[in-house]
Amino acid sequence: SVGLGWNIHKEKFAENWTWANMLKIRASYGMTGSQAFEPYQSIIMYEYYTQNRYRYNIGAMMMGLGNPDLKWQTTDAYNVGIDFNMFKRVLSGRFEYYYKYTKNTVLDYSLPPSIGFNTIKDNIGNISNKGYEFTLRIMPYNNVQQQLNFNFVINGSHNINKIEKISNAMRTRNQEQLKEDSSNPNKLSRPLPRYEEGYSQSMIWAVRSLGIDPITGREIFLKRNGERTSIWDAVDMVPVGDTEPDLIGTLSANLNWKGLSISLAARYQFGGQMYNNTLVDKVENANLRYNVDKRAFTDRWMEPGDVALFKSVSQEVNGSQTKASTRFLMNDNQLVMNTVNVQYRFERRYCPFIKKLGLNSASVGLYLEDLFHLTTVKMERGIEYPMSRQISMSLNLTF
Repeated sequence: SVGLGWNIHKEKFAENWTWANMLKIRASYGMTGSQAFEPYQSIIMYEYYTQNRYRYNIGAMMMGLGNPDLKWQTTDAYNVGIDFNMFKRVLSGRFEYYYKYTKNTVLDYSLPPSIGFNTIKDNIGNISNKGYEFTLRIMPYNNVQQQLNFNFVINGSHNINKIEKISNAMRTRNQEQLKEDSSNPNKLSRPLPRYEEGYSQSMIWAVRSLGIDPITGREIFLKRNGERTSIWDAVDMVPVGDTEPDLIGTLSANLNWKGLSISLAARYQFGGQMYNNTLVDKVENANLRYNVDKRAFTDRWMEPGDVALFKSVSQEVNGSQTKASTRFLMNDNQLVMNTVNVQYRFERRYCPFIKKLGLNSASVGLYLEDLFHLTTVKMERGIEYPMSRQISMSLNLTF
């Protein structure tokens, strides 16, 4: 790797710049490999099995299915950036643009269960990533005498990944998966990973939907050639969205005044899409013999003329499960208040009663977690990872 930086604020022509405390531009290039792989992934290795014996002898088992054709994954990374601190440290931050090109990308390649191993490491091809990252810190007020300061920090990132080249094995795998998907309806209720040259790894592939026909209650699809049809076909799956958001980052604010400190932290994202599979499973693909989402009754098509989001659940119309279409593709914009932390520290010089109690200091705190979620997607999280709001208080005494 090699890097170059220029501290512009230290040049003679910048001596009279009262607005710039620090201004630096930089650039770098580097080529790296990856150490996130075990050695037996390319060479078949065995380990002795000592838990049991056969005629007083021990045997050996394969640690994994090796791939002798596996190549090293290497990444060429370029970046340029600027760091700044201006207006007597009121405004500071950094901005960085990067481009990464990964050759012989290593990923898990799924295998049939009869092989004995679930996956094998394989080179899927070359992938590029480009984007930018930034951090902006604003401190509008900082008074040492008053022991009062306030600052606001925002950071964000934008990334675009693209499959530049795929291996012959992955191209064959895409064709095999298309056949498997067509023959297994249960796998088609959600978009499955698909790797195609010119598209991102996080691309969502689904059949375009024109909604529910008010006359028949069937879903109308758009074929690749632009024709309308009521028959879902995996061949008509096209790229319809990307789970990678256009911008993702965090927001934070901090206030300190004598013994009081308040800190807020939130995260945001917008511009990405997601497939609301929970809605599919809870309504259209729900087993009607058990309890189901009430929208399976209130929001579905029931008679000619109904304009509804969900198709009819009658056996005549809904003889098969709902499959991946753009009807359940939604924009995933979020603003989540992660934490709120409020603390107050009592000290002897400000609070005489602390001295009377024989304490050097005392502090109380209030901590809130997951205060609220604002999102454009209404989706159940379930019991595995529910949205739980936590509230806790603390008391610390120092004698």
